[in-house]
Amino acid sequence: MTNASNTLYDSPVILYITIPKASPDWSIFDAGLFAENIMLAATAYGLGTIPTYNSVRFPAILHQTLNVPDDERFILVSRLVIRLIRQLMATIQSVDL
Repeated sequence: MTNASNTLYDSPVILYITIPKASPDWSIFDAGLFAENIMLAATAYGLGTIPTYNSVRFPAILHQTLNVPDDERFILVSRLVIRLIRQLMATIQSVDL
């Protein structure tokens, strides 16, 4: 494993993006744009992100381990590497939802 892989596997947050298997193929592009916007927003809050394919190579294991319905297709995973977690938490707590 590379040093980069070791750093990624210590990521405290892993975001899996799925789409229904019955979705048209174009939905893959929508999921990619959704992931891109999440990564851009995370960067704005001082978080590093990286999309990885290696984490979705074995979807059967993910379905079982994460209890994701079989009719969902794993598209992408993004690992969030926390740099400024205190700033993010303070920002989230100050947002009136």
